[in-house]
Amino acid sequence: MHTLPILVVEDDKDLLEAICATMKLAGYQTLAASNGNDAMAALQESQAGMVVSDVQMRPMDGFTLLKK
Repeated sequence: MHTLPILVVEDDKDLLEAICATMKLAGYQTLAASNGNDAMAALQESQAGMVVSDVQMRPMDGFTLLKK
């Protein structure tokens, strides 16, 4: 069964890497983005089954990202 990857959006590089590594160890595929604009670009190129996003980011916060 093919599952879509999880898009992880986090502006703290170390935390982004840790979250993605943990999800990969649990058997999930991930896509990584360091801000809302990069996340929107990633979604233009690939589908994601879920988005896990930081809320407090600049220039686009996590709530604005999820609305878009």
